[in-house]
Amino acid sequence: MHGFGGRSLRRFWWRRRNFYDEIGPKIIENANSSSLPTKMSKRDFDAYAATDRAPLCHRRFRLRVCVFPPPSYGGAAVLEILGLMDRLRPTRSDFLDDDFVHAFVEAGRVAEVDRMGIAADTPGDKLNLTLLNATYLDRRANEIKRSRRLKDPISPGYRKEPWRSGCQNNRHAPAPSTSHISITDANDAALAMTTTINTNFGSWIDVGGFFLNNALTNFSHSGDPICALAESSTPETAMALFVVTEMSGRPKIIGGAAGGGEIVDYVAQVLIELLHGKSPLAVVDEGHVSTARSPYPSSAGEVELEAGRGISELEAALSQRGHRVRIAPLPSGISVLFRNGNRWAGAADPRRDGSVSLE
Repeated sequence: MHGFGGRSLRRFWWRRRNFYDEIGPKIIENANSSSLPTKMSKRDFDAYAATDRAPLCHRRFRLRVCVFPPPSYGGAAVLEILGLMDRLRPTRSDFLDDDFVHAFVEAGRVAEVDRMGIAADTPGDKLNLTLLNATYLDRRANEIKRSRRLKDPISPGYRKEPWRSGCQNNRHAPAPSTSHISITDANDAALAMTTTINTNFGSWIDVGGFFLNNALTNFSHSGDPICALAESSTPETAMALFVVTEMSGRPKIIGGAAGGGEIVDYVAQVLIELLHGKSPLAVVDEGHVSTARSPYPSSAGEVELEAGRGISELEAALSQRGHRVRIAPLPSGISVLFRNGNRWAGAADPRRDGSVSLE
């Protein structure tokens, strides 16, 4: 689970006694009595402490876009996409325009590859010196071709070695298992929180009415040390919750999404469209495009366009530029709030379990 808030990004803490003295022993007992017993022990809980992490932030249109840092790679990838799109400057900001969608797809493919080598427990300052550095973004944007997709494999821009597997995990959850909530109050306190148990029912082990996750699958299985399974290490995640504030610190946009690896594309698309003047309801209803599968050798260059929406009509135009296009359902689970003056508007994605909107 990841979450943070503004105006001052208030800290939220577990009650130590409840977690360590009451819930912890039950987790250990149930995990070790399951059909797949673990090596979890009381020592693991005694050694664990929540980490207070500074957000990664990016300035755009006199606003401050803040996302959660590693071990959530999603936010870093979103900020890289925004930085690349700033530099590519398509003539129209329109997800029904093939020039714009091609630029977005290429920015997404580059960001997906770049983030794979910098994930898990990497400090946020390292990301600021690489993926989000202005000179680095200038160089990566210059590599993108306006009329043709980049050939595979795309190599990360911050090291000379050939592309390697990194933190990849190409599995998709069989059913919705991630939730996002966006909250604000009359005092301008704001919260964005994304929580997941990874796949449907997680590990299938319940404790006190909730299920334990199976996020161990998010560690690398390739032996890559960047996100290897090890004591005290944290698995990667695509979560990309965000809080956008005015430069004064007053919240402007709050949101996030469910959807596995596609979260990066969902959130980048929502932010681009909201920052260009669309309403939350219109943004949530827009057809989606995703590059989440692109970095993997088994699906190199593959782009997903949402079935049953106008964006799927771009299949031919993108194919002519060299993209491998697949039409697929893309239920984003977006939840977003947008402040206009002193009034808030909001919407939640109707593709999942329900919907709500306030304009």
